[in-house]
Amino acid sequence: MFYSLTVFCFCCFAQSDMLAYLWLKWFGSLDYFFCFGVSIVITAVMVVLGYMVYRAFTPRFKWTLRVFWGHMLVMSVFFLIVGYLLDVDEAKRYSMRIEHLLMEGKIEQTMLVGNKSYATDQHLFMLRAYSLAKCHHMGDRLFHYPMVKGGANALLPDSNDHSFFIPLSSITEYSRKAALHDYQLCGLLLEKKLDAFVTKFMNCYDLKSAYIPRHYQEALTLYTHKQSSRRFSFANSVLDADYEDFVKILNVGNDDSGTSVRDVYGNTYWYYYSCFAMK
Repeated sequence: MFYSLTVFCFCCFAQSDMLAYLWLKWFGSLDYFFCFGVSIVITAVMVVLGYMVYRAFTPRFKWTLRVFWGHMLVMSVFFLIVGYLLDVDEAKRYSMRIEHLLMEGKIEQTMLVGNKSYATDQHLFMLRAYSLAKCHHMGDRLFHYPMVKGGANALLPDSNDHSFFIPLSSITEYSRKAALHDYQLCGLLLEKKLDAFVTKFMNCYDLKSAYIPRHYQEALTLYTHKQSSRRFSFANSVLDADYEDFVKILNVGNDDSGTSVRDVYGNTYWYYYSCFAMK
């Protein structure tokens, strides 16, 4: 009985890791508890079928089935060892999924990977910035994702970083050429250097332009409201009203206000600038 339960448990955990990876690859999000529940059902069905076959076969085949379950146990142990050695947590699963989509050229789909999760790390944030830059959405959506510490350095690979499928040198090279302005502007925003951002912005954009990325508009609104000796004023009635509401909620000063600000304005540059510790 103990032997059978051991095999059952190992099979469940091994299959749950496999199912979680496939779920992430196919659907772009992770529901590990669902995968673990499915693995229990699959393993239970296997055990029931195996027992029925075991009862029907002759002693010779019963010995063969015992050997089969022994091999299943060993294989499950190997699955678990590999899974834990790889340390594939939720953020790393998202990183693997994004790199796989980048290899396939499905850049737009990378923005959906883990977009409802707070799990993140430096590598995942860097990959998201790279994907957004390739889609020309970095200035619109970078602060929609969970932030990491490090300021502008978080946008690029570091010496200790490693990739799963794509060369990190291609990201560094891309940031120096095709997406130079976005990387520089967003880097200044991550460093909270509003004056330097405005100077760079004036060299890249025209305020009369029909299109200015969302986060750049938020930074200009913040600059207009915070800097008394400003070079210019940026006027946007909708953003001005939203910013005043943001400040009002932020100044309440109780525990609920922090949650309310994050829920309503957590995807804005204002929230990052006012509430997130850069270092």
